[in-house]
Amino acid sequence: MRSPTSRRFVGRTVVAVLAAATLATSTLPASASDPASTSVTVATGSATFSFSDTVVSQGDDVSLTMEYTNSTNATIYASGGLYAYTDELTAIFDLNSCTVDDPSGDCDSLLDGIALRGRTDVPPSGTETVEFDLQVRSDAAPGTYEIEPDVGLGTSFSSNFTPVITITVLEPAADLDVGLSATGSLLTSQISYTLKVSNDGPAAATASTVDVALPAQTGSVSGLPATCTYSSATDVVTCETGAIASGDTVTRNFKANVVLLSHGSLTATASRVSSSPSDPNAANDTATKTCQNLLGVVITC
Repeated sequence: MRSPTSRRFVGRTVVAVLAAATLATSTLPASASDPASTSVTVATGSATFSFSDTVVSQGDDVSLTMEYTNSTNATIYASGGLYAYTDELTAIFDLNSCTVDDPSGDCDSLLDGIALRGRTDVPPSGTETVEFDLQVRSDAAPGTYEIEPDVGLGTSFSSNFTPVITITVLEPAADLDVGLSATGSLLTSQISYTLKVSNDGPAAATASTVDVALPAQTGSVSGLPATCTYSSATDVVTCETGAIASGDTVTRNFKANVVLLSHGSLTATASRVSSSPSDPNAANDTATKTCQNLLGVVITC
């Protein structure tokens, strides 16, 4: 590829503004996609940089497209990039791969990862693109990061892209899914409960607490694990799950001893009380199981 005709430029990109100062990221819901683009027009053409997603979580994949358009009647050399100023770009993203349409072009991570750069020749009145496959680092600090690209198009140079793009890295979240199953008994007036707490991710859960409100007809409990406690005043079993890796499930088993000759429905409800990090989905935080006490001595679930 021929030597660039545009002057070399010093990047001024990526100003990190931590969430504590600008945004409570833990309350911001993630969406399926929040794309954004920023553009600049100069004498020799234009450039548009586009992100596939701008509200992201640790581990998310993000694509960046650098598109260069040549408005002249001669081939020009385009060179654009994102440069870190107060924080290295690698504090936010890892570069998985990059591709250039033009065989003579190239793309890379510059200066040990503090910048992304895409370079290519653009034919007269033509357009060329550079694609970057990025991944949000697993240790990326939650917060809002402003992105301001620089570009050289032939003899023209600019960093006056508009609008300003912000990348928001959300607080880690662990979606815990609570489940409750039960098995009745014959002639023992006892219900065997299995509490399940599954972590649907994306982050690992460091701890969680789940209450199981037992039927009002409960007289006592037995087989209680060491990580669970029972309040006879409220008929509530409280269980601590400990850490749960993303994709894993923990279970707690115990028995409720129903008062003899109790009749009717026996309903228990499990509810997530607290967990860390935050749980973004309240819809699966509770589970209910109803059994029937027949004849006072036969329990079916």
